[in-house]
Amino acid sequence: MNLGYFIVEKHKSKILLGNLLTVPKDYSTGFLAPLSLFSQSDLVTKTKNWEKILSNIIRNIESNYKIDDYVIDNCHEIFDIVNDNFDNRPIIKELRKIFKNTGILDRVYFSDNNLDLMNIEGMPNRPHPYFLGWNGDKSVRIGSHRHFQKKFLFMNRIDKFHRRWLLGRFISDDLLSEMDWSYNVNNPDAYIHKVLGKSERETGSEVVTYVTHDFMTECFCHIVCETNFNLSTRDIKAEGGYTRGNRFITEKTEKAFTTASPFIIASGPRYLEKLHELGFKTFNDWWDESYDKISNPKKRLEAILNVVKYINTKSHEELIDMWQEMKPVLKHNQDLNKWHYIQNLNSINTRFPGHFMANVEGLYFNSSGNLTGPAEVFKTYKTV
Repeated sequence: MNLGYFIVEKHKSKILLGNLLTVPKDYSTGFLAPLSLFSQSDLVTKTKNWEKILSNIIRNIESNYKIDDYVIDNCHEIFDIVNDNFDNRPIIKELRKIFKNTGILDRVYFSDNNLDLMNIEGMPNRPHPYFLGWNGDKSVRIGSHRHFQKKFLFMNRIDKFHRRWLLGRFISDDLLSEMDWSYNVNNPDAYIHKVLGKSERETGSEVVTYVTHDFMTECFCHIVCETNFNLSTRDIKAEGGYTRGNRFITEKTEKAFTTASPFIIASGPRYLEKLHELGFKTFNDWWDESYDKISNPKKRLEAILNVVKYINTKSHEELIDMWQEMKPVLKHNQDLNKWHYIQNLNSINTRFPGHFMANVEGLYFNSSGNLTGPAEVFKTYKTV
């Protein structure tokens, strides 16, 4: 990278270190991967001697400001079990070393979307479901009637084991004819590639992709294959400070709230239980949700498949009647999701009460990690 500068957000006495952006000198537009992506961040992947630069940034902050907390927020898929293509543990271990050497280790905490994770490499985590409310402003009106073209919506942006297993069974059990489905949407060269609407590459956004499309409400039930699925009993045990079996609520579930759709969740055990704790309602009055309590991953997948088969026995007319019965639950979920949206509008995030947008201050650092001003940065480089 032709290195330009770094930006860190300061909220009163907090530094949101996870939002640290590494900006190339020739930058004009496009996605910048923040530090919270760890092994995929621009700081790590594109910056020579990133450890030294980050250390300089922290020392400069310490010399110029009184900081109570350094928050590594908006962490996403930080576990090797979530994605086979990367392992963030070496980077997090290196970060811990940097925090210790710069004297801030006792003021660092994570704010990750893994709602069961309380400790990351000896550093505390304060979980927060930051995907909730992301599409609240696009909530679909719950009318008096809804007609369904298909019984199920089954969307999969990335190939993962539990998604592949379910797709294989849907094919072998002749269930796909009642589904609108996608798979490997950003990989046209994949062995299975199917897109509904526009792909993330075309829209430029994973989060908003599909929400406004008709097929989001023209299917009765969303089969939500969440980001993480515990693949073995080993995955639900703490190991090396990592609770690998996690409940990780993403926009996949949030879209079901937004579109007032019932859902089946293929994720780790007790995911529905966590939704209940957060105030959402699910659909045990209409089908068996005991799959949520099954620790064995293969048995859990089989139980989920049985629920899909049960719903498939219903006619479209019966599903329309069932949806009518569900409307109070669907409205409750949509309203609660809108509440999360409003909270995130009114403040930086519900994680930081009282930290309103007016409190945000951008701190700018040059290519060596030394503190500089925005005027100096923008005089030399293209603006963000």
